[in-house]
Amino acid sequence: EALIASLLLFTVAVNGCSNHQVHIALGDYYHTFNSADSIINVFFHTNKNLCPDNYVLLYLDDGTQRKIPATATQYQASYSKGDYQTFVHSAQITDIKFDAQYKYAIYNSEKKTLEGPFMFRAPNPQPSARQRNFILYGDLDSSEDGTQSIEYIKKIANDHSKPIDAIFHIGDLAYDLEKKAGKRGDDFMEAIQDIAANVPYMVTMGNHETMNNFSNFNMRFQMPNFKSSQNHFYSVNIDNVHFVSIDLELPVLQPELLVNVANWLEKDLKEANANRAQRPWIIVYSHRPIYCSDMTERDDCAQNSVRFSSIEDLLYKYAVDLYFSGHVHVYERNFPVHKGQVMTYTNPMLSDVGNHYIQDPQAPMYIVEGIPGHDDYPAGKPLYAVKNFCAKLDRDYSIGMISVQNNTHLLWQMIHTSDGSVGDYVYLIKTQNAYSPNTFSSFLEEDEEVIVSMSVSESSSESYKFYLIGLSVVCLLAVAYFSLIKRSRNLEINTELSMEIAN
Repeated sequence: EALIASLLLFTVAVNGCSNHQVHIALGDYYHTFNSADSIINVFFHTNKNLCPDNYVLLYLDDGTQRKIPATATQYQASYSKGDYQTFVHSAQITDIKFDAQYKYAIYNSEKKTLEGPFMFRAPNPQPSARQRNFILYGDLDSSEDGTQSIEYIKKIANDHSKPIDAIFHIGDLAYDLEKKAGKRGDDFMEAIQDIAANVPYMVTMGNHETMNNFSNFNMRFQMPNFKSSQNHFYSVNIDNVHFVSIDLELPVLQPELLVNVANWLEKDLKEANANRAQRPWIIVYSHRPIYCSDMTERDDCAQNSVRFSSIEDLLYKYAVDLYFSGHVHVYERNFPVHKGQVMTYTNPMLSDVGNHYIQDPQAPMYIVEGIPGHDDYPAGKPLYAVKNFCAKLDRDYSIGMISVQNNTHLLWQMIHTSDGSVGDYVYLIKTQNAYSPNTFSSFLEEDEEVIVSMSVSESSSESYKFYLIGLSVVCLLAVAYFSLIKRSRNLEINTELSMEIAN
């Protein structure tokens, strides 16, 4: 160990047994709760040799170190631009403390040096009192357009004062991983290494990952349940949230396979719904949208609510809270929708004209976050007409942040990566985990553009205080005297309410 410590030299060269494309992911433990399963998986590449003696060195909080062996696999492929070869290494970390910060490095057996260091925290899979923050987006490359968002994500992902628990990249990575004989995939993984080596980087496949049966994608990423699902579907539990990833690309290519996805999804959601007392939030994500408005860029917005009706039925049956997607290169937040109709909900803030507070929605909310940056789809294109279920449309580069504040309040924010400003937000508030009967509504006929002006708070406690005041006032609507007080307080809330955001 003394020898290892003396060799702690941090280098970044990419040759021989140098380690590159480092990234981490949540392990099977977040799906199985089996103590023998990994908590965090570390992946890295060597590009010249198998380097079987490379390993991960984990620094423990008692000052000791743990050597974690890595399994190496050679990957070869032939593409139109040439042959590709890399050596993929994976190491499984078990028996660590949750929500504690760890440092690790990777040993280069050729140079006999350690490369890094990197830092990570494994979020607690069991419910706790702390707020959880997640970043989510689809459709990102490392072109000049994508670099803006990558640099912004680096900034907030490495702000340890407001930790990010996981990042969800919901399809279309690099455009495409196998292009330039695999070099585009390598370049993308290098570009996100400062993010993905420090925060669990969770992915699902999109239409740009389908080549050769998703082989390049599956070579680079292994999500929980990989041995049986090959990344096509998995779920993880983080604190009081159950996340579910489903692949809807294979059913597009082979529609007869949709029943397999639906069968797996129903089994997973049925179990998660039965555990709502412990994990009230259920979030599903996939690359393909089910509801969206665009009729020019993609035909998905016209077809998918019918194509994936069996999936929508399950999301409704098990009262899923949110469905996230990409694919369409816009940001679109929709109202709670079922079978094409806006469903009822309560807005406890009567002065909120932007529909930023959704309490007890009677259907899932569908959000498209597909414009973090891609050179073929530049930001700033004109807005187009939206459908009656659309609450907000935006076409500037952005990412999303999910802040699960407790068992009843979840804050979603769309953040413009050019300046870190919040372009849209919604508080999802729940007092129940099931839908009421006869809740169809079509009271919204067109999108209402909202200009949001907000100050940023360091704590969400003020938001709770003002919200509770507003909710209390609503309960006194029957009395005219208290109605005057209600309007006064709602005005105060509208001018003072601020939200927490990692800048």
